Amino acid sequence: MPAAPRRTSPSGAKRKATILVACASLEQRRRWEPSLQDCFAVCGVSERSALEQVLEYLRFDVLVLHLGLPGLGGLTGLREIHAVSPSTKILALATRPTDTDGVAALEA
Repeated sequence: MPAAPRRTSPSGAKRKATILVACASLEQRRRWEPSLQDCFAVCGVSERSALEQVLEYLRFDVLVLHLGLPGLGGLTGLREIHAVSPSTKILALATRPTDTDGVAALEA
């Protein structure tokens, strides 16, 4: 994986891009996070309430969001989460997406 773009912090130091992984499966997060940590500062949550709490206080560059996250409510929840943190880029994952789901996620 190529190095992530680094941004300059207010102090002038370079910082890693930040990723929040929101997935109920601890096993999946354990598989994804180590490889992401090489290039990014990574945080993980397992349910919507924790996701909302983290997004209230911290801004992430990218949110890797499994649409099956407990309490999310699928695409409706995706729209609501985007409204909480509009500057965060969201990568939406689904267990069995359809073309209709994919288009709706892009619209959200």
